[in-house]
Amino acid sequence: MEYYTVFTPATAEYEIKKSRFIARIEHITSPRQASDICAGLKKEHYKANHVCYAYILGENAREKKFSDAGEPAGTAGKPILGVLEANGLTDVLASVVRYFGGIKLGASGLTRAYSTAIANSVNSCEIVKMILCRKISVEADYSDYEKVRQMVSSFSATEVISDFAHKVNINAAIPEDCEEKLLAALREITGGKFGFSRYETQFVKETKSQKTSIS
Repeated sequence: MEYYTVFTPATAEYEIKKSRFIARIEHITSPRQASDICAGLKKEHYKANHVCYAYILGENAREKKFSDAGEPAGTAGKPILGVLEANGLTDVLASVVRYFGGIKLGASGLTRAYSTAIANSVNSCEIVKMILCRKISVEADYSDYEKVRQMVSSFSATEVISDFAHKVNINAAIPEDCEEKLLAALREITGGKFGFSRYETQFVKETKSQKTSIS
């Protein structure tokens, strides 16, 4: 299981017919956080005519909300939401502050302007993949340590940590759908002489090195 989100906020500006659109996209984890951020934007841009937004939450995009903030219905929040959906993003808030330039854009013009503004911010941000991983611990003989650790590292989505006692325990988090592949590889390199424990799952950010090791 996987989903896409952003971690580092990104801002972009778009201007048309003297109206200025300041778009921002950022990572959030709750509706309350989205509300607080929008309240802060309204306070910061108290002279702006509109502060419109949309957000999506949950790895299954289970919660969505948008606001036109006084713009004609369907011309601001919904187009912003559409850009997020088109990019498959979740756990994100997209906001657009508009300073009216005195020239009306019309419904279609507003829709294009808000879509373009937020699309520009999406294009300037780093989109990351979050992968559902299983925490594991592998117990191995000291004689097998190096090859077992290297094998676990080739599947791991997190830093591999080793604990040394009577035997060595190698702890990591691996993509859930790679568990059987790892077990098969460990049987081959140790002759079946290893212990394996599995724990809870968590979502982990995919790193560049992972993209080849877990495919």
